[in-house]
Amino acid sequence: MNNTFEIRLDGIGISPGTVKIKDLTDIISSFEEIMIHLIKREHPDIDTDEIVIGLSEVLDGSAKFRFQSFLPSILATFITFTHAIANNDYKYVPLEPIRKMFECSKKLKCNIEFRKSVDSKEPLAKITPDTKITAPEDQFIEGQTTIYGVIERVGGKDPTVMVTLLNGQTVYRKVDAEFAKKIASRLYNCVGLIGTARWDLESYKIESFKILDITNYEYTPISGSISELSAMIGKYWSNEQDVVKAISELRGE
Repeated sequence: MNNTFEIRLDGIGISPGTVKIKDLTDIISSFEEIMIHLIKREHPDIDTDEIVIGLSEVLDGSAKFRFQSFLPSILATFITFTHAIANNDYKYVPLEPIRKMFECSKKLKCNIEFRKSVDSKEPLAKITPDTKITAPEDQFIEGQTTIYGVIERVGGKDPTVMVTLLNGQTVYRKVDAEFAKKIASRLYNCVGLIGTARWDLESYKIESFKILDITNYEYTPISGSISELSAMIGKYWSNEQDVVKAISELRGE
């Protein structure tokens, strides 16, 4: 059975020749990732290499990309996918590729439409620059923690702290004026912030963080840390010819 469906980019000035390959690749690869995820969920024993969703045709009139697959269940999977978008219900759909398509929609200033039939007058669902993506509540976990990162910015009419974490994620948090003054002295330094975090269990990113306090942590280069450690305990090993061997013997190795 030949099952065909369509992704259409609809916006002012949008045509196959005006969309960068990277943006198109991000949209198509995100769509494929979601479809494979849903198919594997329903058919866990299927070989991923057997899941082929091929580009069958590219048409003008906005940018129309038609796909086909010979998998019998592909249209049912496509309906599940579009239902999730249309109803903002992502319980069974991975959010990262959805968000990537949303970012492409904003960047290109266009709607990304999903149509069951090439002759469909209306799309089954669409992602627009104004689409609201709400993750299911059971996808989050909350708890108290300490995060470490560099204070990049502090201030504003409503004082806000911008922290770049060690993993590269940027976290913003409003604080009161007194705390802003306190933390401003650590601007461009790596600090430890105690607070309550809300994590996305799919991406492991912090969705929100409420700052309660700042630790006394101060960043020290590894060379400095080793020097400090040597100054503290070095005298206890000064008579040992082979420190590694001595430690191994203490461990019974």
